[in-house]
Amino acid sequence: MSKWQLVLAISLVNLAACQPVAEEQNYSGISFEVSFSAALTEENQDGRLLLMLSTLDDSEPRFQVDNSPDTQLIFGVNVEGWEPDSKAVIDGSAIGFPLRDLSEVPPGT
Repeated sequence: MSKWQLVLAISLVNLAACQPVAEEQNYSGISFEVSFSAALTEENQDGRLLLMLSTLDDSEPRFQVDNSPDTQLIFGVNVEGWEPDSKAVIDGSAIGFPLRDLSEVPPGT
């Protein structure tokens, strides 16, 4: 499997594995736990984990983030030594665009 196929596979699994979780830290608002299966790779991962939220279903969310007034939301955290089947958390500490953090996300679907 090429590096890019692995990145795409992990990205797709991450999107499928995103689940809102109860607040467990000192950050207000919603948080997400993300994991990837050891079936994809048994190697620990380093990089940036991105969560994209969109109210539009006309294209993939990563193509909806830009500098326009209609931009959708993106939040990210660094991961270092992220092990298969372990959870990475995106919560109020994650830096976002165009909103500062997840606590500013308006209610909705």
